[in-house]
Amino acid sequence: GGRCARPSSAAAAAGASEAPRLPAEHAARGADPGRSASEVPAPPDALLICKGLHALARQRSANYGAWRAHLERAAASYDRADAEGVARVLSACARAPAAVEAERVARLYASRAARVVPQSSAMQLSMVAYSLASLQLRDEALLASMAREMRTKFAKCNVLEATLIANSYARMLLVERTLFGQLIPSYVTSHSRRFRAKDIARTLNAYAKVQLRSTVVFDALAGRCCEQVEHMDCHSLSVVANAHARLLVTNQALFEALAKHLQGCARTCTLQAVSNLLNAYSKFTFSDAKVGGAGGPNLTEAVVDCLVGELPRFQEAMTAHCLCVMTHAVARAGQHVRRPELLATFSSSAFRIGLENFTSSQLGMLAVAFAEMAPLAASGERGGGLQEQFWAAMSAMAVERQAELEPADAANLALAFASVRLEPRTVAALNLVQHCKEETPPAVASALLVTHALLQVWNKPLVSLVGGYIPDFLWQATEALACRLALGMWLAGGRLPWELRRVVEGHVLRVGSSLMRKDTADASALRSACQGFAALAGPTLHEFEFAGAGAREPGAADAPRAAWAGLGLGRAGGGVE
Repeated sequence: GGRCARPSSAAAAAGASEAPRLPAEHAARGADPGRSASEVPAPPDALLICKGLHALARQRSANYGAWRAHLERAAASYDRADAEGVARVLSACARAPAAVEAERVARLYASRAARVVPQSSAMQLSMVAYSLASLQLRDEALLASMAREMRTKFAKCNVLEATLIANSYARMLLVERTLFGQLIPSYVTSHSRRFRAKDIARTLNAYAKVQLRSTVVFDALAGRCCEQVEHMDCHSLSVVANAHARLLVTNQALFEALAKHLQGCARTCTLQAVSNLLNAYSKFTFSDAKVGGAGGPNLTEAVVDCLVGELPRFQEAMTAHCLCVMTHAVARAGQHVRRPELLATFSSSAFRIGLENFTSSQLGMLAVAFAEMAPLAASGERGGGLQEQFWAAMSAMAVERQAELEPADAANLALAFASVRLEPRTVAALNLVQHCKEETPPAVASALLVTHALLQVWNKPLVSLVGGYIPDFLWQATEALACRLALGMWLAGGRLPWELRRVVEGHVLRVGSSLMRKDTADASALRSACQGFAALAGPTLHEFEFAGAGAREPGAADAPRAAWAGLGLGRAGGGVE
């Protein structure tokens, strides 16, 4: 019946130190200190929070309040998430509406992913890779760690997971040699019969993006690809065709099957699909493949006719990028000769978009394509009407933006203007010398020289600067480019450096020897040899200058000095490409 003794202050302090601490959020609510530990709620399970956020994403919910609440809970528990939780949250963040700003949470879980990679399954690795690509979170250390982990787990992937991994790394432009060089080729070789249309498109597109020409992958999927063509939509058709074109992988049977299937689904093509298909078919020559019998059009002509018929649908939706791709494709394949109305169609589209909405590189691409499609008559007329308006607007826009042009863009514009015989003062206004103050790539230097050759003007500062760079950048040039560079240097009035002369002489002698042996000579090699021979054998043009030939263009103080002295070379550059 006695009373218990009251504990001393020291004992009370010891007991308080041994008691479990309350969660911070519970203490913040003003919890009663007298409650027992069993009554204190446990912290929410991190995996349940991750699953809740993932479920919200799968429902494609537009409830921004719910999104923000789930994201805050996920951010508070990220350091306790396991491999499954990390994969689920990153997948949800990739699908989150832009208004909820999920990037902060995604970065937290990306940092957590680096710690749980060893515990991740093949499916979870594919989810993380796909989410990082969608969010454009390019963490090279994390991606390298995942690639190392895949060496033992990639074989356990199903086809969807394997193709998602390949496409995700390609979208982030991370070329992991083990992944693209060993794991994926081995997997494709073993499981090619299980690949469906979209799996094939994702895999081939991945190799096209990273510019890896894996014959193992393309050969392993060649037969299966032909079988799956009938199940492809127009987008998949364009992706498969574009992948082969970008890597120059020729498969005539596949392109015939694609063209046949395209006849029935062209009405469903998007603008991007049309431009990609035109670009792909323009890169190959299928002259022996006739559609509809011996007298019908070849494969490229049939596809161009089919896709051009869809252009009226895209008059209002046409973009600068797609217009540039399509004009280049038509010019490259020479289809403007069969379909001369395309030039007016493309001109109208350019005016509808507005040249001011084209980037500098797009202006250069468009000008080169139009110059290729509209060769001048002997009189030098540009066709009048719409074409006159186009070139007037293009030249005015180029001069207005000359300060922001890159060397390649300026060279493309100048070469196009020279090809259609615009006034020399127009090219002079581009101030091409400013792009030669530093070493220029061989292709740009060649274009600048050919431009002045076509205009029949001698720009001594430019020729001197380019001639001084040739010994340093010649190692970057192919033999064909070296011959074109030599021809441009000769026609522009310059002297050939001995390093360039030696390379050109070797190419000319090799092609000549093959002709003497009656070997079949490649047309491009023969053309470049002829260009090189003309540069080697011709006289130095500036030696023919006479006193009255140096008049400047009227009204153009910076116009280059003419130095052609009536040599009859007005169209000498016509064969220069």
